[in-house]
Parts: sequence; structure tokens; C-alpha cells
Amino acid sequence: MTNTNSLRLLLPLLLTVGCADVPDAPAARTAPAAATETPAAPTPAARESLTLDPAASSVAFVGAKVTRQHEGGFRTVAGRIELAPEALAASSLEVTVRTESLFADDADLTGHLKSPDFFDVARFPEASFRSTGLVAGATPGAFDVTGDLTMHGVTKRVTFPATVTVAPATVTARAEFTIDRRDYGIVYPGMANDLIRDSVVLRIALVANRPAR
Repeated sequence: MTNTNSLRLLLPLLLTVGCADVPDAPAARTAPAAATETPAAPTPAARESLTLDPAASSVAFVGAKVTRQHEGGFRTVAGRIELAPEALAASSLEVTVRTESLFADDADLTGHLKSPDFFDVARFPEASFRSTGLVAGATPGAFDVTGDLTMHGVTKRVTFPATVTVAPATVTARAEFTIDRRDYGIVYPGMANDLIRDSVVLRIALVANRPAR
């Protein structure tokens, strides 16, 4: 076998050994946003309209390229949880982040992610999620959440697993799942020798305070 042929066989292996990737997380099921909504279930009599606690809520992400992984998030998170404590599947939530509040674990990367190559925050100052349905899972507090995720001017209907915990003073919703950035028109490939992964992990923690009873 010639040296050239040996190099061709070894190159893919060498690249694989050095590759960084995003953490394992379930992939969100994605579909086009529905043009019309299905009829809502009857509203439970007991319902609480709660504002997210911005200091306790977070929307974070993990992305990767061939050589390393990067973490970041958004500092400005707002929204509401419409809580039906006696019938959690009838609850709903809305979340909005200001894209200008984006940060990453590298200052240069923070600036690049805000540029037209990625989030283009000047054109798209907000990203949002609005739930359209919750389906209870097999364990207490587990749900499949479906809703419209809008980012970079594109809206997709997504479904992902989440955990909802209702305590006397707070309600908390947590989720971790992956999306494909290409679904939202974010297609910058990265450097030829350091390509960026298409999968991005979203880590969401939402906390709303319940009124004293």
C-alpha cells in the first residue's frame, strides 16, 4: 500500500478522533407551523396566570464545531405560564428572549453569533416559543410539549420532552433537547477545516412564582 493510500484511509479516522460534538439530548420533532389551531380544551376553573421570574429562568445552548464545544445563552428572558394546577396538561407557556442579550463562553464568538452569519440580532431582535399543547408522559411531571418556536425569522412547530414541577410557592418547567439550526435558516458552515455542527442543544429552565395563599 502506498503512503498516499494510507493517508487517505487514516484521514477520516484522525478527523473523527479530534471531533467535538454537542451533548446527548433528545431531538425535537419538527414540522411546519400550523396555519390554524386545533380547538382548545375547556379551560379549568382553577387557573393561575404567572409571570416568569427573569432572575431564576434561563435559556441556554450548547453548540460545537470540529475542534471544540461552546456554551452560551440569553441574559434577557421573559414570558408567562398559564397554570392549571389541577389539570397540568391544560397549562400553557410563552417565552421570549432578546437576541441582543446573547452571550457565549468566548467574547469573539459572542460578537460573531450576533452577526448576520448567525442570529442577525439587528434584523431579528427576539426569539420566542409559544406552546400549543401538553401531553402527559408516563411519569409524574413528565410531558411532551408542542408549540411554535420562532427564531431568525422562521417559525417551526416543535415537540420536545419537559418536566413540570408545581410547588406551593413556584412552578418550574425544565427541558433539554436538540434542534437543527438549518431549519431556521442559520446555515453558516464555519471554516473549511473546522466545520460547525448543525445540531444545537437547548437547555431551558423556567420558574414562575405563585401568589401566596
